[in-house]
Amino acid sequence: MHCLSRLAISIESEIQAWIDREMLRYETPTMDLVLKLKFFSSLETTRALASMGSVHSVEVLCSLIRAIRSLLVDEIESNGEILKVITLLNSRDLQLQVLALECVFEIGYFGRMGAVDAMVKAICM
Repeated sequence: MHCLSRLAISIESEIQAWIDREMLRYETPTMDLVLKLKFFSSLETTRALASMGSVHSVEVLCSLIRAIRSLLVDEIESNGEILKVITLLNSRDLQLQVLALECVFEIGYFGRMGAVDAMVKAICM
């Protein structure tokens, strides 16, 4: 029963992510602003969040990935931070493992092929 519940939650999450992506795919004013300000590069937000490795930092990272989408995934990939997210899958903290897996799914969903390739390479190391 527990496995079915987890599966249902996972399916619901995937469907919601798909709906969100389709409905908000071209949120250009926000994307343009982020690109112009180079917000993530200048603050090194993604690097700090991935490096902290805490439940809260990974929650924030996942939320940012869902909000900013491929722009943030590109930033994560270009900074070489995918390996840090993958490494969190081996944490002793189950909640952190689950959140890291959620981030991996979000990166795979919103990322370009290069980000997915980087995750596969990190897992196979």
